[in-house]
Amino acid sequence: MLRNYLKIAFRNLLKNKVFSIVNLTGFSLGFIAVIFIALFVIDELSFDQYHSQADRIYRVTETLHDENGERQVARTASRVAPAAIENFQEVESAVRLTALGRRTMGYKEFRDYEDFLLTDSTFFRIFDCQFMEGDQETSLNEPYSVVLTETIAKKYFGDESPVGKSMSVSWSEQEMTVTALIKDFPSNAHFRPVMLFSMSTLYTNENFRASAESDWSSNGFVTYLLLGKEAQADAIADQLTALANANRTAEYQQNEYSLQPLTDIHFHSQHLENDYILHAEIAYIYVFAGIGILILLVAFINYINLSTARAMKRFKEVGLRKTVGASRKQLMYQFIGESILIVLITLVLAVTMVQLLMPSFNDLAEKTLELNLFNSSILLILLAVGIVSGIVAGAYPAFYLSRIKPSLILKQYSASRENTSLRQILVVGQFAFAILMITITIVNYRQMNFIRNTDLGYEREQLVTVDINSQILREKYETVKAAFQKLPNVQSVTATTRVPGEWKGIDRAGVKNENGLLEFLYFAGDEDFLPTYDIQLVNGRNFRHATADSAKILINETAVKAMGLADPIGETIEVTHYDQNELTTPFVAEIIGVFKDVHFETVHQKVAPTMITYYRNPFYPIDYYTLKISTQDVQQTIASIEEMTQQFDPANPLEYHFLDDKFEELYRLDSKAGEIISIAAFLAIIIACMGLFGLANLSVEQRIKEVGIRKALGADVSQITWLISRRFIRLVGIAFLVAAPFAWWIAHEWLSVFAYHFNVSFDLLLISGGIVLLVAVFTISFQTVKAAMANPTESLRYE
Repeated sequence: MLRNYLKIAFRNLLKNKVFSIVNLTGFSLGFIAVIFIALFVIDELSFDQYHSQADRIYRVTETLHDENGERQVARTASRVAPAAIENFQEVESAVRLTALGRRTMGYKEFRDYEDFLLTDSTFFRIFDCQFMEGDQETSLNEPYSVVLTETIAKKYFGDESPVGKSMSVSWSEQEMTVTALIKDFPSNAHFRPVMLFSMSTLYTNENFRASAESDWSSNGFVTYLLLGKEAQADAIADQLTALANANRTAEYQQNEYSLQPLTDIHFHSQHLENDYILHAEIAYIYVFAGIGILILLVAFINYINLSTARAMKRFKEVGLRKTVGASRKQLMYQFIGESILIVLITLVLAVTMVQLLMPSFNDLAEKTLELNLFNSSILLILLAVGIVSGIVAGAYPAFYLSRIKPSLILKQYSASRENTSLRQILVVGQFAFAILMITITIVNYRQMNFIRNTDLGYEREQLVTVDINSQILREKYETVKAAFQKLPNVQSVTATTRVPGEWKGIDRAGVKNENGLLEFLYFAGDEDFLPTYDIQLVNGRNFRHATADSAKILINETAVKAMGLADPIGETIEVTHYDQNELTTPFVAEIIGVFKDVHFETVHQKVAPTMITYYRNPFYPIDYYTLKISTQDVQQTIASIEEMTQQFDPANPLEYHFLDDKFEELYRLDSKAGEIISIAAFLAIIIACMGLFGLANLSVEQRIKEVGIRKALGADVSQITWLISRRFIRLVGIAFLVAAPFAWWIAHEWLSVFAYHFNVSFDLLLISGGIVLLVAVFTISFQTVKAAMANPTESLRYE
């Protein structure tokens, strides 16, 4: 019986080529999209779950209270971790991480910059890492020890074993000894260090050791706790707060600790300041998952529509089978079996294409995903998905076809009449979804275009930022800047603490005001900061090359409004803290100028009050030189910059960036999301049009005699084309009316994550609907024009 079903199913596939090609193509594209999206979503949702103790690992965060309200930070004081182990039995282990910025690492002649991340020896008791060489228990015990990941070891040591060898580091005269080699951290870890240095290295400094052993108020360390199985996180957080309050001064006792589950960090850290990870938006995951399901649903709709629409062609087959004794159950098994067969064939095609396209998708999504077909669980899941999808897709056609009565064979019965309404509803649903997808694509494109072309308040083209990675380049500021200015094609030079669009995080400073404590973005620069970045000064004057300007300050227009100053020039402000550290003596500065609002951060955030102090300031030394260069011979200019910096600082390689490239990186997640959705929109349209093509083909076949008669009576090609096409065009019009309010709402929701965005207008919907309409008309016309141009004699002979 099964053999007979399969034989009939294959015959039907070969006999009805258009039907088979449309369904095979539609299902294949649907499964390709679903598999990729499923791999992406699963990877995102599984962040940090590879740790065997993930459900018991928590990150300690602190809520800070001041005159300006409260804010939550992702870092704590140095005493939190050791005190938690010493005082709470429920805490099985604790570990701290702290960064000292980027440092020059070297082995033999090779040097490069790496993030200098220090951690306690308990790191590997909490987090799972696969050791290739070295001992897990002792690798971070001793000062000046470093553990390397596989990729970074390859970079410095090639095929040599790094363990036991020494590496130079610009932070210390003492070399670092490689004590272990571990596998790279997986891509779904919220932090992926390439090197881990021993925290005990810091404790060799007497000043740090004295400070760390009594520090309960700073926020310089990321702290993780491993709790016992019966421990209550909220209770531990309360006890930790009480312990801290017993050891710190009254001004800090209103602050409180919280414990954030490890698996929540990836998606639920946007509200945290001083974090060190790139946050993800859970909304994108919901959108991607929904898109994947809907794309597969569109493929299902194609199959259901075409199966019911071509029921007339199988009308005699069903009637004859019932006449000779076939039961309804047997017919349903046959039709569902055909559906499962089609789905399984398309699943094989889809999996093959997924494997071929996987490298390209990983480049697009910046992942290292894989579909392991040697895993029996994955094979069973794919087989189950294929069978279930086949049953779901074939259930309604099987039910519909199997209920036809044999007596209707002798009547002029149109099998399409009873299900026309359902097919129309399904077609409307398909194209409404396509319109929504195109709308999202256009919204994302326009927003990214808005970001790239809007006036951010500063110039970013042809600006090269040179990182200052040694004290030499800071101390010899005057000499280095003069040497840069003498280079050919260098038009201007400035030195600053941070740069617009800062990718390392912009520092904050607290300003005391009659309305409370205001938080400012903080920059320091010399007199060439504004001219080099083409930042407009709207009131007052710029810095002069004078020591007296060390107590002067520039603020932006938003800061003037926030402080309620009618005439800010000559007013003084009092800076009470910098980067969450209270100043022993407040910094009092005179406002000498007001500059136009600048988007120093991304357009996701509103322009914040901002100050620029002179580069000779009590807070932070300069960290960048920015060079405005001409467009001529850029590579030679970079080579000259490198040669010049090596004269001053031969121990460290040149680290530079083009500011416009770093600007693009700030919106990388938005761009990637837009690209993925654009591809999904394209697939949705293709699948929907494949179904429309099949329906148009069947419609032409069913009306072939009518077409022949109308042509014989004088109807021209345009009249016949419109006669057949108008029903489908009307459905696309209805789909537009259905999708329009949802598309309008989605556009506003999509843009709500940006503080600044383009103005949504009705033409957005018209463009989306117009694109779908044009594609649909082209798809339908391929069949209708062919039928309209056929010889009427051949049409009238059609059986």
